[in-house]
Formats: sequence, structure tokens, C-alpha cells
Amino acid sequence: MKTKYKFFINEPTAIEINSLIGDEFYKYYCTLDNAICLYYKPELEIWDNAGRRGKYFHGYRSEVKSFFLDIYLSSSEKGGQVKCDLTLKDASFNKIVKIKESFSKNTQTSIESAQRIREEYDSSNVDFFIDQDTLLDVIKIVELLSE
Repeated sequence: MKTKYKFFINEPTAIEINSLIGDEFYKYYCTLDNAICLYYKPELEIWDNAGRRGKYFHGYRSEVKSFFLDIYLSSSEKGGQVKCDLTLKDASFNKIVKIKESFSKNTQTSIESAQRIREEYDSSNVDFFIDQDTLLDVIKIVELLSE
């Protein structure tokens, strides 16, 4: 599935991404990107600098879906980081909460944190730091919400 519209301010090359986040996290990022294109079918794809959230921002938008996806790529002393941020409507958020027990411990912790923040600040975001444990969970969530 090709993205209908692309808005690239600062699109990095594959080599730049790989050197930033390393081989392991680059594989996670590519797997997640492919799943997003397969299930979410974004109409708009955005690349830009991520500012304080990391080096690069890769956003996906679809008018017909009930959520937005953003990926932040960065590195630290510990190595590369891939962070996926979902902005959800109430019904989508509740779908995830209902099945959170089927996910890994790290994913459950992210969902529980989002619930606490949602109660206090009425936020509609869920953040996941992508690693070996959370990658498949996030792909399942993207697939579920894209139906």
C-alpha cells in the first residue's frame, strides 16, 4: 500500500536511521512500519525532526481511522530507542483496555500508565517503547484498531 500524500521535511535515509538506533531497533522499526502500512493504510505520511522527543519523527494519518500513529526515533547512552505514540478516541482506547491482559507486562504497564494519565488529565495518548516484547503487541493493537 502506497501512502497517498507524503510530507517530508527531514526524511532520513535507511543508513542514517540504522546508525542512530542500531541494527536490532532498526529491524523493530521496519517491522512496525510495514505493519502500519499493511493494516492502518495511512493517507498521509510525515517525516520531520522530533525536537525534544528524539532525532526523527515519523507520523501516519488516516481520516477514516479512529486514531493517529507517531513514531519517534532517538538514541541514548543505553542505545537506540523506538517509541510509538497512539492518539486514540474513547472507543479505541477502551478496546485496548479491555484486552490488555493478553499483552506482555511492558505493554500492560504502558496501558495502565495511560489510564492513570487519562483519568487525571483527559489525555488520549498511549506510548510504547518498542522492544522485543512490545513489538508484536503494538502490531496487534494497530491491526485491532484498523478493523
